Amino acid sequence: MLNTTAIARAGRPSLVLLAVSDVTDARQAETLRIDAETLRLVDKRKDEFLGILAHELRNPLAPMRFALEIMRRADGNIDQMTRARQVLDRQVTHMVRIVDDLLDVSRITQGKVDLRKERLDLATLVNAAVELCRPGIASSRHTLTVSLPDEAVTLEGDAVRLTQVLVNLLNNAIKFTPTAGHIWLIAETVGEQNQEPNQLRIRIRDTGVGIRRDVLPKIFDMFMQGDVSLERSRAGLGVGLTLVRSLVALHGGTVDVHSDGENSGSEFVVSLPLDPHAQPGRGASDAVADAPAVKPLRILVADDSDDGREMLVYLLAAEGHTVAQAPDGETAVETACTFRPDVVILDVGMPGMNGYTAAETLRKRSETSSVVLVALSGLGQREDKARAAQAGFDRHFTKPVDVNALRTFLAATGDAIAIDR
Repeated sequence: MLNTTAIARAGRPSLVLLAVSDVTDARQAETLRIDAETLRLVDKRKDEFLGILAHELRNPLAPMRFALEIMRRADGNIDQMTRARQVLDRQVTHMVRIVDDLLDVSRITQGKVDLRKERLDLATLVNAAVELCRPGIASSRHTLTVSLPDEAVTLEGDAVRLTQVLVNLLNNAIKFTPTAGHIWLIAETVGEQNQEPNQLRIRIRDTGVGIRRDVLPKIFDMFMQGDVSLERSRAGLGVGLTLVRSLVALHGGTVDVHSDGENSGSEFVVSLPLDPHAQPGRGASDAVADAPAVKPLRILVADDSDDGREMLVYLLAAEGHTVAQAPDGETAVETACTFRPDVVILDVGMPGMNGYTAAETLRKRSETSSVVLVALSGLGQREDKARAAQAGFDRHFTKPVDVNALRTFLAATGDAIAIDR
């Protein structure tokens, strides 16, 4: 570092004092201090996130444990059993959403999300999201006002992912709006002056607690919560809005947020591109297809988890299927040769002979080479599905399995087998 100082001398020429000093150690110390402070903040945010994650997971676990105890003591009381089942279903769905959000953010940051784009009807998309949020709206006694364009609107997008965007934003409004509040979902098409609409804007506004001005610029950051105190324990994991921004960006859109501060509500605005030539809507129909009829099949279920296997066997048997079970891969292969199933459902993570090896073995044996193989796995990345296909599986389901998706697959399988026969 070079410092200069002018020295004036009466009646004599002025001098310039030059001071040269080596500041390497000081600069290195300052860099280390900044790095240490950054690490401290990262560690603090990590600890806060883990604490919130534990809280968010324990929240649904508590009513689930109570519901199980009620079911144990119900002694045939249909009302109590029904209520307990509803609680279990609701809380399991909540836990699945937490895990899915975390996994989705991880997939997006690694560039592993593939959109399945199709023509979508705006009204159908909004209705699906609203129905998923209906229990939360009802329990909080909120008023929801939905406003859609008079004309049909069609957009290109992934139905599952765009529904996820709307559900996350609606749930965000539900959580941060005090009881008996008001939430608006307003969709409109916009375009340049005298031009056909080329953009869809969906605004979700609430009368909630609002967002502090210092938090507003960082609200979409990973693990960001406006307030992590016990009084605001409803803040969530801080990944939902990060996920929203990423999914909207993958669709070529943007998401913005507006709030005048605490206790003034907030508004999120999702903007998505529209094809003017694709209007009026010629996308998905509002009609809901009837659930497919399931033809009875012979199904073998192999899973080392006794509870998971027992519940799946019970569910399939209730659907009218003939079901056998095995606790490991070796037993599954032996049972398949004698039971002669139409479908074998294998957990891929079994000890000893895992599901992949069992599938490869079944494919090599003449008596089971043509059986329909279904993989169950807690891993749902693209490479996991590719590995399952390489092992000979016909279908891969990520745990917890969507019962309706499994039922639809089995219905199609039953139809195909009936045609072959």
